[in-house]
Amino acid sequence: MKPLGDVKDIEIRTDFTDISHRFVKLDRLRLRKIISNLISNSIKYSNPDTHITFSVTEKRAADGLAHFQLKIADQGVGMSHEFLHQAFDKLSQEINKFSDTGVGTGLGLSITKSLIDLMKGSIDIKSEINVGTTVTVKLSFPIGSENCKTIHKEQSYSSKIPLLKNKRVLICEDNVINSEIFVRILSKKGIITETATDGKIGLQLFTKSNPGYYDAILMDIRMPNMDGIEATKRIRALNRKDSKTIPIIALTANAFEEDKENCLDAGMNSHLSKPIDINLLLKTLAKEMKI
Repeated sequence: MKPLGDVKDIEIRTDFTDISHRFVKLDRLRLRKIISNLISNSIKYSNPDTHITFSVTEKRAADGLAHFQLKIADQGVGMSHEFLHQAFDKLSQEINKFSDTGVGTGLGLSITKSLIDLMKGSIDIKSEINVGTTVTVKLSFPIGSENCKTIHKEQSYSSKIPLLKNKRVLICEDNVINSEIFVRILSKKGIITETATDGKIGLQLFTKSNPGYYDAILMDIRMPNMDGIEATKRIRALNRKDSKTIPIIALTANAFEEDKENCLDAGMNSHLSKPIDINLLLKTLAKEMKI
């Protein structure tokens, strides 16, 4: 999340010192989504040159469970006491100076609350207008050990990553901050990037390019004018030799199996859910380009 904060000159401070059990058994993908949703919310509603503190504290351990408290505190615009009562409702957003930034859908807190409920945890929000917001999440996980630690070798940087250098990737993403982060990270790996703010522009750029000009497309799903599903279908329908073979990788906030199937049915090669794991993204690019 730090690159997202860097874009707005917001420092993300962390404190994980008060943890006794370093190994626990958990759903890493879902926990990652909870944390990223909360931190991205804090970034969205904070002014530049402020900081966000993310701390994890182990409160106690009993009956084979370690009980943790995750706290995210910002110096943002805050929420009114009236709005706090509906903060977890779907599509609920309080009107403030950041409301028209085009960042976020109003689903972040609702999805986060649902995930925490499924994990049998709790979430509490304390906020004050023009002072900031503090979110406290309490979750418990079975205690593990280093011996049962899962090594995700498939997600580590591989020897194939340098071969992505000078490959050209078209990024179709309407969120300016997300797009800038993708450009910054991929450029550091030597990948040439071009961007489109919606599916319609992405389709136009691909159509006007010479066959083979682009090596892959990163396609957001929810975009104005033309979404990623429609843009992919139209690219696949073009009468040119690379329209059927160019790798198109879906980038979406939805991680449900139905959404994955919709992407694949439209002609996409792979489906990655946000927040994007950069190692996995690079591995997927290398795999789909057959490097």
